[in-house]
Amino acid sequence: MVSKNQYFSKMKSALLLSLLILSSSLLGQVLMPKIGLTLSSVTDEEVVEGSSRPKTKPGIILGLAVYSKSNKAFHIYPEFLFIQKGFRIDEGGNSFGYKVKEQFSFTINYLAVPVLAKQYLNPKTRNLYILGGFCAGVAVGGRYSYDYHENNNGAITELTKGGKLDFSEEILGYNGEDYSIYKKGDFGIQIGMGFSMFKKVNMDLRYEIGFSQLSKQDVSKPKNRVLQWTIGLPIPVTFN
Repeated sequence: MVSKNQYFSKMKSALLLSLLILSSSLLGQVLMPKIGLTLSSVTDEEVVEGSSRPKTKPGIILGLAVYSKSNKAFHIYPEFLFIQKGFRIDEGGNSFGYKVKEQFSFTINYLAVPVLAKQYLNPKTRNLYILGGFCAGVAVGGRYSYDYHENNNGAITELTKGGKLDFSEEILGYNGEDYSIYKKGDFGIQIGMGFSMFKKVNMDLRYEIGFSQLSKQDVSKPKNRVLQWTIGLPIPVTFN
């Protein structure tokens, strides 16, 4: 029987191999290194009055877009990205000498491959464009932190923990809340728009809607939601 670690090792190897095959088959003549920022959170389907909803968390994104050199207004191309997603939860209360504050934060690092369709709105100027497509990724690591502080009329209770995320550890809050994340695979769609300056520098803004539930044990059914801003510089390359 194949273990979970062996399964994900094979999954990552297959993903990397597919990237190489895909890039070599595109007859790509342009490479575009990209770098940018993310603001991410997760969905929350648990409706509890007075409960705190997940908040956004910043991250980074960097990678490479590969596409063929062409004057056409429409392109389909892949990107190979390292992207950080995550969320945080802040809860607390203050009543008659009783104060409590609970903070939780997740950062998940993904290797992702979006395959996008890009359409310039004006084929002559080739500056403003819209884009959209699918994105598949696999988590390769991350970190979490949890802090709980309670002051009950001077009686202090504290709990602090955190560290690397290994997707097999059960992460429980002070009151037994399960914040564990076991799902490494991630799949979703991206939509957005961008602007090309001087036909050189590309800036785009996208929103990613994830379909993969990060933890089936969590009744809130968290799925990634990510706002991405990137800037890229096309570099023409000839492959012989």
